[in-house]
Amino acid sequence: RDPKPSQMAFSQIFDMNSLAAPDYDDYFARLKTLGPDKHFFPTLPVEMSRGCWWQRAQPSGVARGCAFCTLNLQWEGYRHKSAQKTADEIAALTSRYQTLSTALMDKVMPAAAGRELFDILGRRQVDLRLLCDIRAITTGDSLRAMQQAGVAEVQIRIEALSPRLLLKRNTG
Repeated sequence: RDPKPSQMAFSQIFDMNSLAAPDYDDYFARLKTLGPDKHFFPTLPVEMSRGCWWQRAQPSGVARGCAFCTLNLQWEGYRHKSAQKTADEIAALTSRYQTLSTALMDKVMPAAAGRELFDILGRRQVDLRLLCDIRAITTGDSLRAMQQAGVAEVQIRIEALSPRLLLKRNTG
C-alpha cells in the first residue's frame, strides 16, 4: 500500500552548489540515431534554483505563499546555485553537447544571483541562445544584461496580471 503524502519522507539538497552538472549523454546518443528528417537543434535545460522564494516564513512565523500555487509545498525553502556555478555549468554543458541553446528552468530566478549570472555570461561573449522566465517587474538594466548574455526568449510570470487579481491570489 502506498504511503499517504503526509507519511512520505522527502529528501532535498540544501546546498545547490554541491550538485553535479546534469548528464545528458543518453539523450544525445539517442538523437544521433534519428534520421535526417527528424533532426532538430536541442535545447539544454539548466537549473539555478529550486522552490519558490515567495513561499517563506513571515515575522509571525506563518509561511506566506501564492494562494493558488501548490508546486513547492513539499520543499523546505528556496535554494539556488551561485551565479558562477551556474555560468560554469552552462559553459561545460554547451561545450560538451555542442549546442548553444539553453533553457533556464527556474520557476523564479533569484533576483541578485540571476542578474550576476547574466553579467558573467555577457562578459564571456559566447553566442548563447537563452530562454528564461522573468518577473514583470524586471528592470530595464536587468533586461539589457539578459540580452547581452544571450536571452532570446522570455516568459513573463503571472504577476503581470491585474493588481486586484494578484491581491486575491496573495502574490502582490
